[in-house]
Amino acid sequence: MRVLIVDDSRLARLMLRKALPPELGADIIEAADGAEALRCIATNEVGLMLLDLTMPDRDGYQVLKELKESGRVPTPSASACLKNMRSRCRRISTLAKW
Repeated sequence: MRVLIVDDSRLARLMLRKALPPELGADIIEAADGAEALRCIATNEVGLMLLDLTMPDRDGYQVLKELKESGRVPTPSASACLKNMRSRCRRISTLAKW
């Protein structure tokens, strides 16, 4: 499964990358902003997107709106302001196992 991690914080992207369970066998790609995320989705088949909602310029809400309008929303998608990131990543890991 290809996972797209979208966050303007390099540290947040790194933490999310490390938090994904190895048994997921994910091919992880990253985007540092909304425009880059849209380009990644246009050129890759993304099975899961972890999207920061509070990015400058094109935020996560705008990305989701553009994806919805184009019919290209990766499913499932997890969108959040990534506070308490570790616990959220554990929940994602749990969801990935079923």
